[in-house]
Amino acid sequence: MNNIIIETERLYLRKLQLSDMQALKDILQDKKVMYAYEHGFSDEEVVQWYERQQERYVQDGVGLLAVIIKNLEKSGYVTHRADECDKRKCILHITDKGACLIKQVFPENKEMIINSFNNLSDNEKDELLMLLKKLGK
Repeated sequence: MNNIIIETERLYLRKLQLSDMQALKDILQDKKVMYAYEHGFSDEEVVQWYERQQERYVQDGVGLLAVIIKNLEKSGYVTHRADECDKRKCILHITDKGACLIKQVFPENKEMIINSFNNLSDNEKDELLMLLKKLGK
C-alpha cells in the first residue's frame, strides 16, 4: 500500500507504518525527548501511541506523519553528523541556505495556516485548543 501523502524533490510525508516501530521507540522512549511527558514511554505505551495514530488515520482522516528527508543535504539545506551518544542516530543541522529558504516560505505558510482557521468561530478555536491540549497529554 502506498502511504505517501505528499512528495517533493526533497522529502515525502507518509503515514506511519509498523516498520517505523524501532525509530518510534528510539524517540518516544528517550527521556530527554519526552521531557514534556516527564518520562520516556514503555514498549506498551509506544505501541498504544502507534495504534492511536492508526485509528486517527481511519476515524479522522489525519494523524501524525513520518517526514522522510530526501536530498536535503545534497541540495545544501542541511548537514548531518552522527550523534555522539548514540552512533545509530543522525543529527540534522539547517545550513544558512536552509534558514534562508525557511525565512522565504514561512510568511506564506503562516498566512495559509491563519486563513485555514478563519472558518472557525472563537468558541470553536477555544474548543480545538482544549482538545489538542488533551490529546498532547
